[in-house]
Amino acid sequence: MSEISFKEIHSLCLITTQQIVDGLGWDTIIVTVLSDIDEARLTAGSLRARLNWAWAIAFYRESANDSISKIALRDIDHGKAGALHAAIICKHDARREMFSVCMMENFIVDRESALTGKVALIALIYATTFCQISGLNYVYIQDPLPEALPWYRTYGFAPVWYDYSKVSAEVEDILYYIRLKIINSA
Repeated sequence: MSEISFKEIHSLCLITTQQIVDGLGWDTIIVTVLSDIDEARLTAGSLRARLNWAWAIAFYRESANDSISKIALRDIDHGKAGALHAAIICKHDARREMFSVCMMENFIVDRESALTGKVALIALIYATTFCQISGLNYVYIQDPLPEALPWYRTYGFAPVWYDYSKVSAEVEDILYYIRLKIINSA
């Protein structure tokens, strides 16, 4: 781990991810910290979420070994200002030197938005940035949805042989596939 604190790395990753999102022309997407109000709404189940966010907020907590990144995504063109439109939870396990994307979801499911098809990619941008700063070589996805596995494979992810609840990929492979897909979509 580098000499800067987890909070400093998290802040730098949010800034870098926002710069990349802006550079891709996704200028209505805001990447920020999940606020206490956002967490309360997720815990109360007041968003149209498919996943169990009350469990995730309770389960993924800071500890002596784990640092938790809670990320909010907002689409300024969708709904009222400041509304939560997607969320991502990541975990850095310092003891195992492992960074995992634990949960992510787009809450705008009833129609197309700037976030459609981009939440997982934004999570990977954040994760690879974190790993590069921290000197980690792999990104893990915790308990990926079975229907998402083909998408993850296109970014180099494969099952972790010693833990079938995870898939992982090398940071350099993920970055290669992100660049390739961005170039091919231009």
